[in-house]
Amino acid sequence: MGLKEKASLYRIKTKPEKIIPEKFEISNFIFEIFNKLDIDYQIELSLISIANKFKTNKILINFLDEEKNIYKCLGIKGLPQSEKENFQFHFDDPFLKELNKPVKIEDLIIDQSYRKYINQFLSNNFKIIFPLKYQNELKGFLALAGKINNEEFSNEDLKDLEIIGSIITSAILTTLNINNIKSDYENLKNENRTFKILLEEFRNVSLSEDLDEALNIFYHILKNIYKVEMANVLVKFENDIFKVKKSIGMSQESDKNFYIDLKTDEIINNITTIGEPMNIPDFENTEFFNRLSDEDKNNIKLFYVIPLKLGEKCFGIVNIFKITDIIDSLPLNLEKSLTIISYSILPYLLNEKN
Repeated sequence: MGLKEKASLYRIKTKPEKIIPEKFEISNFIFEIFNKLDIDYQIELSLISIANKFKTNKILINFLDEEKNIYKCLGIKGLPQSEKENFQFHFDDPFLKELNKPVKIEDLIIDQSYRKYINQFLSNNFKIIFPLKYQNELKGFLALAGKINNEEFSNEDLKDLEIIGSIITSAILTTLNINNIKSDYENLKNENRTFKILLEEFRNVSLSEDLDEALNIFYHILKNIYKVEMANVLVKFENDIFKVKKSIGMSQESDKNFYIDLKTDEIINNITTIGEPMNIPDFENTEFFNRLSDEDKNNIKLFYVIPLKLGEKCFGIVNIFKITDIIDSLPLNLEKSLTIISYSILPYLLNEKN
């Protein structure tokens, strides 16, 4: 069964309130949350999915508004929507410093200075707060009440929450990136690329049957819309070693010999943002540059790395080596749009591992 068919068990074409999956699967959840790049939908989907998986009837999701330095409640389940205003916190409120790991709310009340911040959680029977982090920065948090059957959250539950939290964080940040470039998207190098087309590109890939089809569509988009002449996609081979799955304009020698080892290729491992360019002089001094064929070395014009990550875990790497008419850097909006469209293949990489 292809990913699209599997996701049909999960997908509802109208409102996410009607989603009642027979069995929660991470691959289906990530397919859905990235398929519709709308924060309200993503939040509602997350609330319902978490409620179904963890058998709890009260959840909230807070996320950082970086302009106002406030953690705002974006979604709440099990309480009136008017309660969202009571769960807003300033980014330097002291109890937030405890959220470097999941915490039981009852443990926070030991410190009396936290009480005024967490009374609202206590009065509404929330039991646990789970951080939503990216690059070791607190981007938000989940708060859950206890399970309906009164069972404690197990270590397995906490591991699953970590994965789900990473997916939610990555999806929201991806959507925010899209919204940030919406107003000036038409200033990109190719005038025919509009915000609407970007969304269509993402969805075209996300409707593929499997990874191979997704990569074929993804590469068609890179070549024909973004004018990429040289690129490759690496997938995990074993441990922290990533090898070439598919490439554009690269020699067979490079496809066979090029790989990235996150343990030893430290420059790559230090790239922690969703997508980040590397200067060519830095690239030429790396060991993995020497894994390319001489022909490819001579043709490379830039090195733009897009690690496809959920939290700290990497599932694949997209490398862009050459784009028509661009010598050694990418316009900011082109960087963002390439990063966003690259994330459309992430559900298929995750599904490969399941």
